[in-house]
Amino acid sequence: MELPDEVIDLLAKALKSTFFKRMALAGNSFGEKGINFALDYLENNHKLIEFGLVNNPIRKTTDIERLIQLVKTHPSIEDLAINQCFGSVNGYEMLKLIMTDCIMNKLRSLSLRHNDINTGGDTFISDFITSNSRLSSLKLQGNKLNDNDATIIAEALKDNTHLEILNIGENNFTNEGGGP
Repeated sequence: MELPDEVIDLLAKALKSTFFKRMALAGNSFGEKGINFALDYLENNHKLIEFGLVNNPIRKTTDIERLIQLVKTHPSIEDLAINQCFGSVNGYEMLKLIMTDCIMNKLRSLSLRHNDINTGGDTFISDFITSNSRLSSLKLQGNKLNDNDATIIAEALKDNTHLEILNIGENNFTNEGGGP
């Protein structure tokens, strides 16, 4: 459902002093005002452990950069889900910004499903997996990963002792790369 600006204003006011540990905003199509509401809530709720945006397009790179900065400095966030949000921006570049060592050493779960992520042959994801960060769950299903990505990710998993969940289904894999 799409939230009108008036409802977003009411939510912002109501949640100003309410501090949930988990918050997920899904399918609101609330535009820039809604994204700002979500980021303001993340910034002002220091008890938040889990934060998710699903099917709420983030159209401005500056909003994504703000999200990343908030996650970097947030005292308690551990689980981040940004799914179906990068339609109009380069999903792979956003993935690389989010998966920096500064952020990844604090997160235990990251979901970037259905964000049009295409590596173009780059090895950032496999290099990250090889780095063996604290991350125990990585969900990248429904993107544009290919057979080459599957092969180098599989190789990288040999050196990782923390990752327990890896979901790379619904990508562009063929039988050669371990498809359906």
